[in-house]
Amino acid sequence: MKKIILFLSIALLIIQNSHSQKMITFDYNELNHEEMLAAHVDYIRKKSYEFLYNDYNEDIISKGIKFVKRHINTDEKDENETREMSKLEKYKKQYSSFSIYPQTILDGWHFAVISDNTRFCKQVKVLVESNKIKKLVVDNYLPINVQAFTKIKNAKSLVNLENFGGEELVPVDVYMLFDIEESNVVEEPLKPGLVCFYTSVKKHYNEIQIVFDKKKLERLTKIYENILPVCDEIGTVCLLLKAGKYHFTGYGRGSKSWESQFKVESGRCLKIGIHNK
Repeated sequence: MKKIILFLSIALLIIQNSHSQKMITFDYNELNHEEMLAAHVDYIRKKSYEFLYNDYNEDIISKGIKFVKRHINTDEKDENETREMSKLEKYKKQYSSFSIYPQTILDGWHFAVISDNTRFCKQVKVLVESNKIKKLVVDNYLPINVQAFTKIKNAKSLVNLENFGGEELVPVDVYMLFDIEESNVVEEPLKPGLVCFYTSVKKHYNEIQIVFDKKKLERLTKIYENILPVCDEIGTVCLLLKAGKYHFTGYGRGSKSWESQFKVESGRCLKIGIHNK
């Protein structure tokens, strides 16, 4: 009995020590907003596409992000599109119910409704300058490059989404529904933040698997010992995210694991270090 108790005590001590040697560090840096967006343009297009089309069946593949066609349940897809077009009909009915429309829309950020008239109908934010739509942001943080054909007329406009969803140009109708009765300038969208994972683990570092939002990310490919990496440096794994709180899990060889919540801040880079001790 004493031997069993001694064995269990030693085993518990080993487990406690192994856990105490695992460490996660957090370091924040300021970022150039435009450079950050330019470095992650493909990722932004992918996430924007998912948001607009309710399509989360694409994957990240070698050296960049491309659209990978996977089998999608036809019934579910049809149901999504039917729901989106039902929303569009309601918005169109509301738009048509007005008899007088503003001649111009004030400069600044506004809520608007956009639709391609076949698959999606979503509320977004648009930046208006000189009665023309200059910028468009989905999910309050993801920018999409737009090309406006003409100035806004009768609280409506037609713009192109540039280089979007595998197409060079995607035309969409923009309804300024929230500005018809009175001008409604809103707060500017959030600037996305960047999170970059890196490791100082020497042994089997390239077997560490980061899991975020139920998805496996790319593997870490470099050891950072006694030095912090630069944001987006080769060897790190980075994600562009909306400001907020998130959770990740890291799995190493055998029983090694790391787990923690983290906070993404607008316009800043968070470097998350995975260490043995």
